[in-house]
Amino acid sequence: MTSIPFSSDDADPRLIGHGRTGGHGHATARSEGGSAPKRIIVAFGFWIFLLSDIVMFSALFAAYAVLSGATAGGPTGAQLFDLRNAGAETALLLASSFTCGLASIAVGVRNKLWFYVAMAVTCLLGLSFLALELKEFASLVARAPCSRVRCRSSPKTARVASR
Repeated sequence: MTSIPFSSDDADPRLIGHGRTGGHGHATARSEGGSAPKRIIVAFGFWIFLLSDIVMFSALFAAYAVLSGATAGGPTGAQLFDLRNAGAETALLLASSFTCGLASIAVGVRNKLWFYVAMAVTCLLGLSFLALELKEFASLVARAPCSRVRCRSSPKTARVASR
């Protein structure tokens, strides 16, 4: 059985497989460039995040396509929600993501004016989204079959609440 010389350099997993030879003719596997730059690692992480979002939303869309008609006699989405509001909310979120991206680019080129403009537009779009959401929630509460005021004044509810 032949013995393989072992050095402490061989123990570092970051250095394995780079093919440099040491002074004794044995591979020490040192990396010439060191670890990857932060920009490369961040970009790789971003792509992993983006791909995971694609998988998640693909699963959600597939579930919607399969289950959209299966309401078991209950109301459909179109009966519960105003689809024009949902479309407007989606457009506001997408536009605010775009303007936030513009602000990020403005930071990269060190342009304060465009950064402030993009962030102001992002803020306005976000506030518009919140206003639409609050309006939608208020309309859902107003359409509820039994609001708190009516249920509390009901004699049947009063008997159940006293138990």
